[in-house]
Amino acid sequence: MQEEVEQKVRDFCRLFYQSTFIPVSGVRKDGTVFAAEPGIPGTSASPAGALFSELSRRAKEKNPNYLVCDCFAYLGICSVSDTFIVVGPVLSTRYSEDTIHGYLRESGLPVSSAEALRQFFYESPQVSFGQLLNTLLFVHYSLNGEALDYASHFSGEAISRQQRTVSLVGNGLLLEEETKSFHNTWYFEQEYLSLIRQGQPEKLRELILRASNGLRPGTTAGSALRQTKNIFIASITLATRAAIEGGVPMETAYELSDHYIQQAEKMQRGTDIEALESSALLDFAGRASHTKIPEGMSREMYQVVQFVQNNIDRPIQVEDCAAAIGRSRSYTSRKFKQEMGFDLSAFIQRCRLEEAKSLLGSSDLSLSEIAEKLCFSSQSYFQNVFKKKFGLTPMQYRNQTGISLREEIRNSD
Repeated sequence: MQEEVEQKVRDFCRLFYQSTFIPVSGVRKDGTVFAAEPGIPGTSASPAGALFSELSRRAKEKNPNYLVCDCFAYLGICSVSDTFIVVGPVLSTRYSEDTIHGYLRESGLPVSSAEALRQFFYESPQVSFGQLLNTLLFVHYSLNGEALDYASHFSGEAISRQQRTVSLVGNGLLLEEETKSFHNTWYFEQEYLSLIRQGQPEKLRELILRASNGLRPGTTAGSALRQTKNIFIASITLATRAAIEGGVPMETAYELSDHYIQQAEKMQRGTDIEALESSALLDFAGRASHTKIPEGMSREMYQVVQFVQNNIDRPIQVEDCAAAIGRSRSYTSRKFKQEMGFDLSAFIQRCRLEEAKSLLGSSDLSLSEIAEKLCFSSQSYFQNVFKKKFGLTPMQYRNQTGISLREEIRNSD
């Protein structure tokens, strides 16, 4: 019976990951991992690591359940018979080096896994807090057959419904054969433009591979080479607009467009131009993935995140964030907690501490200068909150970072 359950979980993890690219694992109650999509290379442990015990405890209290880490990573868990499905870790914003080191510390994963963890987060989609909770309800229904109500099960958490992008063509990209259309690229265009806007380069890569041999764009020029170049220009023009809509700065998008079109015009082989087109589309999607508003995060809260990160050297408070979006303090604070899963004031403090780590490792500013620059009330308060968060005093961290940097320089010589 247990073998059948585990096989079902393996199949589910594989299909779930292929559909969403959200990391998912199957874990036995003793913490042994028997399925991991994609897993973290270099370690056989669950991506949750030492956090699994806390997750499993929470799953016994309420199934499914979740955990928000101090580094702002999200983990979800769903129990199935005597096994568990662990969803994540995922992030709602782009990872930083502090995210990597913070997660390694909290999960107890070996420091040697740092590079693998960077790749893990880079390849994973950004997932909002609300989206994670909805995903857990889907996992629970798929494996346990119980449909739970979002608001009642996760009372107090985010209550925003996620908008799903619906494919215009189902599982295929081509028009039905009986139409005999020689202009069947419209569906493909809608699909790849949507993926560029969403910033999903990996899904776009799969789409390009599936469609590579089946598109019939019609005739736009007298020669095959000119035809290929014309199609390239049209495709890049559409991709440029989609990237801007996805958050890529307008000037950057247009500079990329000019660069790629100029490259294509110099080429004399159609296959080279087609390869460049694929690379260009993936480039646009990759850039959008770094600037997009994560699915499930409102534009208002995205603006709050940007406001904090851009003004971390000013004495900003929750009130200032609210004023930046023209909302009340109570609304902004409540909405941020609903969508992100943690308090806005905690986010402001963490951003300050992350900037402090950067300054300690890369500048000669004194502790008092850093405390003043980042608007801590005093040097002693800065030292206390820094040690509480990272387990080292600011000076210990600076000395440790300096030693590591000197060793790295010495080894490179």
